Amino acid sequence: MSGIVAIKGTQAYKDTMVKMLDKLKHRGPQKQNIFPSYASNVLIGECNLEYELSKIDESQNPIDNKNHNINLALDGEPLMEGKRLSRNDLIKLFQREGPEFVKFLGDGFALIYTDGKELYAARDIFGRRPLYYGHDSSNNIYFASEMKALTEICEEIKIFPPGYYYSQDDGFNKYTSIPHFESNIDEEPGSKDYYEKSARLKYLLIKAVADSWETGKEPGIFLSGGVDSSVVAAALANLTDKPIHTFAVGIEDSEDIKNAEEVSQYLGTEHTVLTYTEEDMFEVLPEVIYYLESFDVELVNSSIANYLVSKLAKSNNFEITLSGEGADELFGGYHHLKDCKSDEQLNEALEGLLKGLHNGGLQRVDRMTNAHSLNCRMPFLHSYIINYALKIPCDWKISGNGMEKLILRQAFDGDLPEQVLWRKKAQFGIGSGNEKAMEKIIDSEITDQEYYDNKEKHGIDFKSKEEYFYFKIFHKFFPEKSQTKTVNRWLV
Repeated sequence: MSGIVAIKGTQAYKDTMVKMLDKLKHRGPQKQNIFPSYASNVLIGECNLEYELSKIDESQNPIDNKNHNINLALDGEPLMEGKRLSRNDLIKLFQREGPEFVKFLGDGFALIYTDGKELYAARDIFGRRPLYYGHDSSNNIYFASEMKALTEICEEIKIFPPGYYYSQDDGFNKYTSIPHFESNIDEEPGSKDYYEKSARLKYLLIKAVADSWETGKEPGIFLSGGVDSSVVAAALANLTDKPIHTFAVGIEDSEDIKNAEEVSQYLGTEHTVLTYTEEDMFEVLPEVIYYLESFDVELVNSSIANYLVSKLAKSNNFEITLSGEGADELFGGYHHLKDCKSDEQLNEALEGLLKGLHNGGLQRVDRMTNAHSLNCRMPFLHSYIINYALKIPCDWKISGNGMEKLILRQAFDGDLPEQVLWRKKAQFGIGSGNEKAMEKIIDSEITDQEYYDNKEKHGIDFKSKEEYFYFKIFHKFFPEKSQTKTVNRWLV
C-alpha cells in the first residue's frame, strides 16, 4: 500500500506535492519520496510503509538511469506469471512493451511513470487501488490516490477509470475490459461434475490464500461470521499450524459477533472482539466519511464496521490482514440477484457488480484499512479465482430455492460449522448491527422539511434521511459538485 501523486504542467511545484502527500500520509506514514527530475514540468511522489519498501530489493534488477529522470510511483503489488514485480521490473517492462505493458500485469495496482518529460499513469482492471485526477485553472493535470489530496488544487476532480492508462500524447486509453461470465447449460447441483468443480474451487481458494499470506507472519483475518470471511479463515486453517488471528466487530449481541465467535471456536483461532455502541458509531462517523470519500448510505454503514475492525487489527500490531471481499460479485451473493429471470440476466448483473467494485466494496476496504495504515489482501480477487468463477453455471451460484453462493458453500462443507456455512447472507453493515441503529437516531434528528428542501437544493434524490445526514458531513470535506459526482450510490 502506498499513496501516489503526480503533477504535470508549466511548473511542477515541490511544495504543492508535499501538501498533496501530507493528505495521504495515512497510506504510508513512514516514508515519503518526491522523485528527482531535471525537467521542471513533471514531478511524481509517493508515501510508503517501511516494511513494504523493504520487501523488494531494487538492486536485483537495475535499470539504466544515468540522468535519474526515470521513476515510477507505485501503489499495489502487481504480478506477472505469479511473480511479484519490483519497481525496476515495471520500468523495464514499460521500456520494452510501451504504454500497453499493463496488459501483462495481474491483480491490483495504480502506478505513475515518468522519464522526466513525459507522464504516464495506469490503473488495474477492477480498480483495487484508487486513483483520481483533475486540472487546475492553468490546465495543469494532477493525479493522486485519494480525492482529498486534490480538493484544494483542482477545479474539477474525476475518477481515473479502472482498466485504462493515460499518456500525454494519447490521453486516456482503455487497455482491458471486465471479463464476461459465460452462459452455461444448466446442470444439477448434485451432479458428479458439481462436486468435482467444488473441490477444485476449494483447492484454488487455498492457493489464493497461500499467495496472499506472507509466510513467516502470523496471519490476521477480518471475520464477520459470514460465508466469505469464514471460508478465507477455513482455507488458512488448511495451510498452517501457526495461530490464526481473527478480528470481529459489531454491536453487542449482533449476528456478526455471534457467528464469528462460533467460527473461531470451530477453527481454534485467536479471536479478538470489539463491541461498540451507537455513541461510538456517531463518534467515528466523520472520520469514516472523510477517509471513505462517500455518502452512500449502504457503503457508509458497512464502512463503520470496516473502520473499527481495521483499527482493532492495527492496535494488535498487524500490518497485513485478509478479507473475503469479492465473493459476492463472483458467486452471486446479493439478494437482488435472485430476481434475475435467466442466466444471461444474472451474468449481466454480475458483470455490472464487478464494474462497480472500484467505487463500492473495494473503495470501502481500501479506505478503511488505509486509514489505519493497514494492508488488506483479498484472495477472492486473484485472477485464477475470477477466471474459474466466470465458468461456473448460474444454478451453482444461486440455487433454485434461493441459496446464494451455493458452490462456494459446498467447497468448504465440513470445514466450517454447518449453521454458519449454510445460513443466508447478511450485508456487512446489517450483520454488525449498524444499519438499524443509525437509521433510528438520524430519523429523529432530521425534519421532513429539511430533508425535502435539501433534496431540491442539491439536486440529489437522497434514498433516506440517513443518506442526507451522511451527505451533510461529506459536503463539509468535499463541497464541490465534481466531488459529489465521484460517489457511487448503491442500487440507485
